[in-house]
Amino acid sequence: MNRPADAVPGDVPAAVLRLRDEYRRRADRALLLFRLSGTALILLGAAMPLFAIAEYPYKAAAVSVAGVAMSLSASLHAFFRWDRQWQLLRGAQLDLEDAHLEWSLATADPGTAGPGRDARLAEADRSLFERYRAIRGAETEKFFTLVEFPGRPAEKVGPPE
Repeated sequence: MNRPADAVPGDVPAAVLRLRDEYRRRADRALLLFRLSGTALILLGAAMPLFAIAEYPYKAAAVSVAGVAMSLSASLHAFFRWDRQWQLLRGAQLDLEDAHLEWSLATADPGTAGPGRDARLAEADRSLFERYRAIRGAETEKFFTLVEFPGRPAEKVGPPE
């Protein structure tokens, strides 16, 4: 069965909710990693002077391990930018929730049966589908602007100077 090019899939509201839930899961994971890496940096940074001045067996190894852990935590955070991912994903999640709520309001009482009702429902579905695509596309584009490759200068984003 061929669908016209401008036809909207029938499961758009369900797809919106699935994507919203996926963004929520990813945002929660980014928040957790952001908090863990920050906490590790704070705790290890505060403890490093104590590790360095105290006398105990395997002192050099302990100080080295703490330094490597700090470096690893800071490097992973700088590479993955969990704080920005969290912000970006949470924003996309909220945008999808807004779009779904607007669709719900538009379809809650579409009026009496007939061609006008069907047209209003179709327009609400089409509007939801377009917002879904726009939000997903914007999130993808913004996500890849966050990626910085080690050893390669960051690309400038924004108007030229």
